[in-house]
Amino acid sequence: MSLFSENLKEYVQKSHISVSKLSAETEISRTLFHKYLSGNRMPKNSQEVRRIGSAMMLLPRQQEDLLECYARSTYGEKNYESFGKLKHMLEGMYDFRLEKRRRILDMDIVKKLSLINGEEAASFYGRLQVEDALTQLLWLAAGKNRKECVKVKMIIQPDQDNIINPILRMSSHLDLDLEHIVCLDCNKNDNDNIGLLFSTLAFEFASTAYQSYFYYDNIIYHVNQMSLLPNMLLVGEYVFLCSNEADECLILHQKTEIEFFRKEYEKMKNCTQKLGIINQSAEELAELMSLVMESGMVDLQIGCFPCLLAAMDEKIIQRHLRLQSPAMEKAVQMIGETFSQLKEKRQFRNYFSEAGLRKFMQNGIIQGYPSDIFLPFTAQERMVILKRLLWLLKSGSLSYYMARESRLRMDDAVVIYASRGGDVNFWCKSGAYGKTIMVKETSIVENIHRFIDYAVENDWFYSKQVTIECIEQMIIEYSM
Repeated sequence: MSLFSENLKEYVQKSHISVSKLSAETEISRTLFHKYLSGNRMPKNSQEVRRIGSAMMLLPRQQEDLLECYARSTYGEKNYESFGKLKHMLEGMYDFRLEKRRRILDMDIVKKLSLINGEEAASFYGRLQVEDALTQLLWLAAGKNRKECVKVKMIIQPDQDNIINPILRMSSHLDLDLEHIVCLDCNKNDNDNIGLLFSTLAFEFASTAYQSYFYYDNIIYHVNQMSLLPNMLLVGEYVFLCSNEADECLILHQKTEIEFFRKEYEKMKNCTQKLGIINQSAEELAELMSLVMESGMVDLQIGCFPCLLAAMDEKIIQRHLRLQSPAMEKAVQMIGETFSQLKEKRQFRNYFSEAGLRKFMQNGIIQGYPSDIFLPFTAQERMVILKRLLWLLKSGSLSYYMARESRLRMDDAVVIYASRGGDVNFWCKSGAYGKTIMVKETSIVENIHRFIDYAVENDWFYSKQVTIECIEQMIIEYSM
């Protein structure tokens, strides 16, 4: 029996309504309804679930509960959880803008840490003590004036909130330089790599230096092998070892032990690849654009701003280039070639918000293109681009879908690009040029496509026709 059928059976019993009456009101046969109750069949879509909920006169909260159970049963627990994370990501990563926690710390922890020397170690037990010990260790490593840069090297999974959250909180108080090794699951059939990548973006958005590295392994086997102390942090001149449950830790300060763990860390790092790419200059951004285009044809983009390049040509882009360099010229050329192919093959899908398109029409700036690289487009050019976009949508060359802002309010701080070759790029706003996480994994691409199917089924996006009508209305509005 599925979670949905259990939930449905409970609501049917509480509502004291017969299956015969529900069948009549929902136009679902009694036989099929009984199959829903037994778990042998699932409703064909969420609209049918809503009809059932309305027939039972469920409260809005109960209706949402029934829909959630339907989604969990239809897509699976891990996929459903990753859908929620992707939604939070697109809405602005609010989960990562953590409030400062204020709690009186255990003075025994402070005392034990202050007594650590070359001959001693400190151990702590219980999740709260471990979290406080790490917080105090970061303060200790920063020195009395809190002005020293603390280098932290981590081998820890990003979903270890008890360890990750104190570091995130301290990043707003201390000068931290973070290096992070992450294990992604190599089990392609059932992994949660979307969830792990989502968590690394917490650091990408934090106002601190951060570089991540990744390797593939079977996570369950990996944790079992390391069983006792799978989490290791090198914090300045200290070693922080923590159990997988984050309920016990050991802090070392002995020179020989520190050297041993540093060597082990470097061995692990040599087997990894860079995960996050920080774009610190126009040249680096141009090279990254070329790399993205070469790595595979982008066929899906999700973000606040619509992709408008298909409505431009190389001459328009060239006119607005501030920077002249071989790398930028190559990137512009590849952009033109790529989107020409996309228009011909009619396989590009773009999910965006009305607010993002309006921002472009108001200021002529495209998201992710810094002002020291591209000049803003004039009002006349913006109208030309918008009309071309409308023509492409009506002709069926491109598939664009505008977000229903009452269901999904997209932030302009993140964009997801996915290609048919299995390449995924998460771009997040950081400084002038932003940061990019690039991963090549088919399972993540499939998960993102499933997320879109789920979002469309739940009316988070308007249809193509409604999107076209919204753009037509904007053309009239901005022509006045």
